[in-house]
Amino acid sequence: MLKSIQRSKRGIGGSNASDARSTWRMVSLILLGLSLIAYRSIKSPFDASLGTRLKSSTSLLLTDLIYEPSPPQFSQANIARPICTEPTGGQCRVSNGPVPLSSLTNNGTNNCYTCDGRCSNHATCFFGTCMCHPGYEGPTCEDKMLIANPWYTADCPNLRDEVNTLNVNATNLGGVEFCHEGLAEHASLGTGLSYCAYLCYSNVAYGSAIVPHALWKKAQEAENNLWAKISRGNNDRYNDHFQGYAQYKCVPRDLGHVVEFGTGPWTQIRGLLSLRPDVKVKSYTVLEPGADFYIESVASCAYKTGKLSKHPDTSNFHDFPVFVKSSLGETAMATNLQFDTVMVSNVIEHVQNAVDFLHGIHKSLKPGGLLIFHDRYFSYPEAGDKVLGRNVFHPIRLTQRFFDLFLADFDIIFNNCEGEKTIHGWKQRNSGERGYYVVARKKVPATTGVASNE
Repeated sequence: MLKSIQRSKRGIGGSNASDARSTWRMVSLILLGLSLIAYRSIKSPFDASLGTRLKSSTSLLLTDLIYEPSPPQFSQANIARPICTEPTGGQCRVSNGPVPLSSLTNNGTNNCYTCDGRCSNHATCFFGTCMCHPGYEGPTCEDKMLIANPWYTADCPNLRDEVNTLNVNATNLGGVEFCHEGLAEHASLGTGLSYCAYLCYSNVAYGSAIVPHALWKKAQEAENNLWAKISRGNNDRYNDHFQGYAQYKCVPRDLGHVVEFGTGPWTQIRGLLSLRPDVKVKSYTVLEPGADFYIESVASCAYKTGKLSKHPDTSNFHDFPVFVKSSLGETAMATNLQFDTVMVSNVIEHVQNAVDFLHGIHKSLKPGGLLIFHDRYFSYPEAGDKVLGRNVFHPIRLTQRFFDLFLADFDIIFNNCEGEKTIHGWKQRNSGERGYYVVARKKVPATTGVASNE
């Protein structure tokens, strides 16, 4: 081999340059393989069902190179068919009359949020489906999985209770080592808090849907600091969304009373109205947990005056009334307010509880009401180490199957499934990141009228 390498060196720059490059590639692969063998002798992989992942705070480059996730195996049969298998191809679908209600909603009752109480304590109900917590399977998630990995068999606390969350010990989830690169880096999250605790709600089929409140709060503070630094802007990637929604051509002219969840400081409706000035709005409600902060700290906040500034001419304002509520989107489940149109754009990863959030969106929309929805999904959500290893980003990562359960109760007018994107300046690796752009109407029983804009 050494002779071969020496011959290749002499040939570089001449007719043997291609052979030399091939030889060096082969040598590099051999060295990488030897490194991997040595690495495996001192570290054990975790959870073969999720693909082989070796984790070390000193070997990030190596793990990035060798990580090739294998497709997860789903044990639950009642999973909705992905809507993106039948893309609209940029064309608008028009619905004639009321749309039959899906079986998920049990004829318009709230059973789609509660599953009639049939889910066990090891599951979370999501639109009529029991989403099993790690370690359990079956239609109601009562059956314990016959695997030895302690990560999946841990008895997890109720992560909606901040007090209980703070008492979680990472070792109860199978040890700290495979969860993150270093506990000290995140010690500020709270005494005794393991930010790996959210793995209790990490489902192979659906991703990570719920995180501890303390972790969400810390991530939200970091996000506020980011917005304060870029407060001179006046739009949130409007051009990307113009393309994703095909210039909003499938959005009807009359939106009636509109609520937008997770608006940020600049909202998405401003972009829509700048491109479609023919669209009419009766009222506009901001539902944003950081609204008070944006009004006070972001100079260009679009709704800080009590009116909504236009785009791109921020000196002019829209004439419809604007209501601002500094609140979590999850709280919509506790109200009886319903709107003609709900807008949600790239918000889910920023929430604390994606299950309650999407239930709240569904509940706040009138039967037959319009949904304008965009978010990213991950074909293979990472188990948490890389997500949480990047400082204090929000760790919600959901699969397409999770969103399909939600969207199954809507009649799709327009959908576009985008390819892998560079988000916020860096491209996610190994997660198969893609996204939905959807315009749809909430399904209604045939005997019920569609949403009225009166």
